[in-house]
Formats: sequence, C-alpha cells, structure tokens
Amino acid sequence: MFTGDLPVHKRLSRFAVHEVGADLANLSPNEREAIPLLIKVGKLLDALYLRQVWSGNEELLGRLEAHNDEQLLTLFHMYKGPWAREDSNTPFIVDVPPRPEGANFYPEDMTKDEFEAWVTGLDEHDQKHAKGFYSVIQRNNKGELYHVPYSNEYGDILLQVANLFKHASRLVEDPSLSNFLYMRALAFENNKYLDSEVAWLKISKESKFEITAC
Repeated sequence: MFTGDLPVHKRLSRFAVHEVGADLANLSPNEREAIPLLIKVGKLLDALYLRQVWSGNEELLGRLEAHNDEQLLTLFHMYKGPWAREDSNTPFIVDVPPRPEGANFYPEDMTKDEFEAWVTGLDEHDQKHAKGFYSVIQRNNKGELYHVPYSNEYGDILLQVANLFKHASRLVEDPSLSNFLYMRALAFENNKYLDSEVAWLKISKESKFEITAC
C-alpha cells in the first residue's frame, strides 16, 4: 500500500520518539481520577480530527488496520492522514487523491466562487453560520450547498466528550478550570462556543492542569 521515493522506515527515521511524563504527586485523589477522563477526551478528539482532515480517512484507516502494517499505521497516525506534510503533502499511500484544500469542512469539488455565490444568497443568520468556525458545508442530493453545525455533524463524538468533561469538571479543584470544562461541554452540545472561549481565557495560572486546545 506504500508509495513514494522514501521507504517507510526511512520516512519514520526522520522523527524521534520522546516520552512525555508528569509529576502527579501534587494532585488530589479526585484530580487523579479526572486524568483518565481527559485522556479519553483526547483520544475521541483525535478521531474527530482524523474525520475533519479528509472524508476518506476513516475508511483508509480500516484498510490499513486490516493490512496490519505497523510502520505504515504509525505514519498515518503521525500525519493524521496519508500525506507527508514536510514533503508538500505528498501521498505516501497508493490510490490517494491530493490533499483537499478545504479538508473535510467543504465538498471536495466546491470552488471558492461557488461558495461565495451561495453565501451571497443566504440571509444574515445563515451567512453567519456558513462562514463561521463551527459549521461544515455539505451538498444535498440535488447538489445544493448547506451548512451543518458541528454539534450535528460530530455529535456521535462530541456528546461523549461533553459527558466526560462534565464528569471531570466535578473532580478538578480549580474553579476556573471546572467552569471551562463545564462550559465547553455545553458548547459541544449546543454549538455555542463563545462563553467557553471566554472561560478558557480565564483559567487560573494556578490551575494544576493546562488546557491547550479542544
């Protein structure tokens, strides 16, 4: 399944494995209980990101797992898809199209002109969502564009994450972090992210957990 000028092992040799650890001695029992929940969140969001990169990623991952090539799977997970970013997104797996410019947030055959013409014809409310950060654009069976909120498109994953965040929010001791986790959980459910973004900015510097992105 591999393609390209560099063999898999040589491509992997470009990277070094580094184990990251943390000192948990200053965490309370409840906070330690929150860690596995947040790890589950990370794995779920990792799967979501894989879906966002390319519509064919999940099917391709299944084929790679069936093929049982550990090194090729490692490359795929590193790049979150079949394209080598440091080589101008060159595919390293056979029968893979060029990396779509709009990832999986837009139909792969949609042009910029088509998008702009469609948006112009929408009312103010729909324009806001069509051009916003928390919607994807798809085609219906007539070929017409329409927008779908993240909470619908990724609901199978985001609802799981929301439940984990709510649970973790009851375990962490820092009130500002607890508030962020809860507000972000609500955002994943209702697709309204502003309050959780503000809550993220207000996480105390004294918090024992650092939330970088989610």
